[in-house]
Amino acid sequence: MFHTIPPLISIQLGQISRWTEKDVTNASSDTVSVINTITNTVIATIPVGDNPLGTTMSRDGTRVYVGHVLGNSVSVIDTITNSVVTTIPAADGPGALAASPTENRLYVVHGGSDTVTVLNTDTYEVVRTVPVGDNPGGVAVSPDGKIVYVSSQNDDTVTAIAT
Repeated sequence: MFHTIPPLISIQLGQISRWTEKDVTNASSDTVSVINTITNTVIATIPVGDNPLGTTMSRDGTRVYVGHVLGNSVSVIDTITNSVVTTIPAADGPGALAASPTENRLYVVHGGSDTVTVLNTDTYEVVRTVPVGDNPGGVAVSPDGKIVYVSSQNDDTVTAIAT
């Protein structure tokens, strides 16, 4: 079940990481840099797919997911080895990503097709695809994992998706 609602206020549902590393995409070089946030140094640069944009970490911290807007794929990075373990084919323009804090789900926003794909993070299979507003660009999962919020730029809406 999903509903498209007009935004009343800007809401960010962030998570505080207990890890001291942050992953940053480098779109022009098709890489992800891993930065130690204590020393502010790059500790690894990982080659990934074409034009990486969004990243998110798995709930257990063992994987980082990277959306490739031009490559129509999502890279899965092992956070111990700092290497790509698999690449998942994706629909048109995967960008923003969010991992469920409570279950094995990854939410991938597709700006090119105005959809969100729900992936099972154990099998990397598509669970379902949900239509959202025009040109979605942001995604957040509620702390209890029960609702996914997707903001869309061209029609100024936020779609709330019950998980």
